[in-house]
Amino acid sequence: MWYPDPAHMNGGDDHAPVALDAIMTRRSVRKYSDRQISDSALEQIVQARIHAPSALGLQPWSCIIVLDQASPDHNSNYCLLIMKKAMECSSGGKTEESRALLVTEGYSIYYHAPTVIMIIGKTRNGFPEIDCALRAENMTLATHAL
Repeated sequence: MWYPDPAHMNGGDDHAPVALDAIMTRRSVRKYSDRQISDSALEQIVQARIHAPSALGLQPWSCIIVLDQASPDHNSNYCLLIMKKAMECSSGGKTEESRALLVTEGYSIYYHAPTVIMIIGKTRNGFPEIDCALRAENMTLATHAL
C-alpha cells in the first residue's frame, strides 16, 4: 500500500480549507439562467481543466466550448437517440426513471445551459474515461468556486 511522504504534505496550507469546502459543498445544477458566464470566469474554468492529472501524462482529451444555445440542443437530441437505444437493453433501478426523463418533451442533457463545455476523449490512449472525468471534476470545482 502506498502512503504519501509526510515531508511532501503541506499540513499548514492555507488553501486546504477552501479546496475541501469546494469539494464538500459542490452540487449538481440542473437549472440555469439565460445569462452567459463572463469571459474571465470561462478563462478560469479553462485554466482549471489544463491542470487536471492524466494517466501517463498522455492528456487524451480535447474540449469544445459552446456559447450558442442551438448547438448544444442539437447535440443533445443526437445523444438522446443514442442513450435511448442503449437503455433498451437495461432494466431495473433508476433505468425506468431515466428512460422516462429521456422521452420528456423538451428535455436536454445539458439542461439548456447557456454555456456548455464538452470534453472529448481520445480513445487511442490508455484511460480516456478516467482522464476526462478528472478534467471534468477540476472544471466543476472551479465553476463552483466562482
